[in-house]
Amino acid sequence: MTDRPKILAVDDEPNILKLISLNLSLDGFEVYTAGDGPSAIALFDEIKPDLMLVDIMMPGMDGFEVVDIIRGHSRIPIIMLTARDDMPSIQRALANGADDYITKPFNLRLLSVRVKSKIKRIEMIQPGAK
Repeated sequence: MTDRPKILAVDDEPNILKLISLNLSLDGFEVYTAGDGPSAIALFDEIKPDLMLVDIMMPGMDGFEVVDIIRGHSRIPIIMLTARDDMPSIQRALANGADDYITKPFNLRLLSVRVKSKIKRIEMIQPGAK
């Protein structure tokens, strides 16, 4: 197991994934990316991430479906990272198991702070997890 927490970022926009990956890697995270829901589910099982960032609007399987599947067998922190800023989407995401909700465009420093906060909480609950 690596000493660096693993983040799985899921978004159908390659430029967003590059931006997230570069910045969170510089902050000490091991970042994996997926461009759609099915790829994210497969990669999740392979890498067992410590936290996920999930876009809502993706072709095929949307972010709500991804969260539903992940919540079926994991309690890792999930942060929705999406352009949807309507209250029904926010309520649905949080009610279905997302731990946080960030709208695009987003501040990279704020994203990093929120990711670090969630990872720190895991380490406090599960000492020695990392």
